[in-house]
Amino acid sequence: MMRSIRARFVVLSLVSVGLLLVLAGFVFVDLFDRSLERRVVEDLDRHTVEVIGNLRLAANGDLILSEKSQDPRFQEPLGGLYWQVTDDRSALLRSPSLWDTQLALPPPRPDPGANRQYRISGPEGAALLAHERVVSFGSGSDTRIVRTVVAMDTVGLVEARRAFTVDIIPYLAILALLLVGLSLLQLNIGLRPLARLNRGLHRVRSRQSERLDGSFPTELDATVEALNRLLDEQQKAIDKARARAADLAHGLKTPLTVLSNDAQTLIERGETDLGVELAHIAQVMQSHLQRELSLSRIATNRASCREDSFVAPTVASIVRTLRRTPSGEYLDWTMDIRDDVKVPLDRQDLGELLGNILENASKWAKTSVSVTARTSATGSVLTISDDGPGVAEDMRDRLTTRGARLDMKMPGDGLGLSIVQEIVDAYGLQLAFRNRPQGGLEVELRFQA
Repeated sequence: MMRSIRARFVVLSLVSVGLLLVLAGFVFVDLFDRSLERRVVEDLDRHTVEVIGNLRLAANGDLILSEKSQDPRFQEPLGGLYWQVTDDRSALLRSPSLWDTQLALPPPRPDPGANRQYRISGPEGAALLAHERVVSFGSGSDTRIVRTVVAMDTVGLVEARRAFTVDIIPYLAILALLLVGLSLLQLNIGLRPLARLNRGLHRVRSRQSERLDGSFPTELDATVEALNRLLDEQQKAIDKARARAADLAHGLKTPLTVLSNDAQTLIERGETDLGVELAHIAQVMQSHLQRELSLSRIATNRASCREDSFVAPTVASIVRTLRRTPSGEYLDWTMDIRDDVKVPLDRQDLGELLGNILENASKWAKTSVSVTARTSATGSVLTISDDGPGVAEDMRDRLTTRGARLDMKMPGDGLGLSIVQEIVDAYGLQLAFRNRPQGGLEVELRFQA
């Protein structure tokens, strides 16, 4: 089943226009037939009047024709135009064109002066259109009822009909093309508001607008209002989710801090086993809480993101923070990012994404970490490289696994790069890890335009 309105309209237009023009063709041909037949009947009636006007009663009472008809077809055998006169006394006169043929006429009508048309067979079975007049001759006991019939071969009518049909077909085809073209023009004009609606939705999706703005036809007012109401409700739901996440974090922060302090107190008192177990529980709870809050924020930020984020200031802020850490203060940080480079991410999520990658790079780098960005018509590519030991090829798939730590000696909870993967999946980005030829790990992020 076709889902395209345009395709459905085109098919419907082709079918309806085709059917209507075929019907119109039949109507035009029928009108032509009737008009031509009326004209032929008028000619036959004129010939009939001429024949009747030339009829005379001889002295012996026989019917005679005083003058020949002026049309030469009456004189030519099988000439296509014929006349025949009969009366109620079986007298018979006929045109030379009938030769030795007598027209087989239908039963006569009793009323003199009556005119009628009918079709009969003529010489050699030819189809004829006949016109009949019934008149009375004489008076009193000598009155005669005379039937005068003039008939024409219809082969000329058939040929004229065929020629008219052949002539009208190209014009009907041209008319069909014009009607289909006008229908497509009407369709394009009618679909413009939908195209404008689609552009408005694209602006909302691409974070260029928060609502559907502009003027729309009254038929789309309800749809636009419903979409704007849905967008407003979505924003309210996102705001509530953020508030609940903040409340949850605030509500659990103090109990977890108390639990960690109690664990430390137990350790100081010599109850090492119990203190270590409580500290581990507190750390696990803190890690899970942090991860779930991050994921919740990612989901809400992705849905409410309305503008792109600049890369350079975000990277600069993260690097300043990492330079104050034990693992990052002695590293050489290099940034090659233009100030106008932007990516379609929420600013907080971009900070979370790059922060985790750069923090991981600072832990493993020996002397340097570099960040570069390049842009094209298809999007932006961000590359983060370090000169550390790199990662074995068979271990790279585990880098973004939740809780996975490739070296247990290094600090951390194994959640950083798993959160990176969550952000990548949420925004539809492309993430790749590979070892550098000169040593170290290179992380590549691709952002669609």
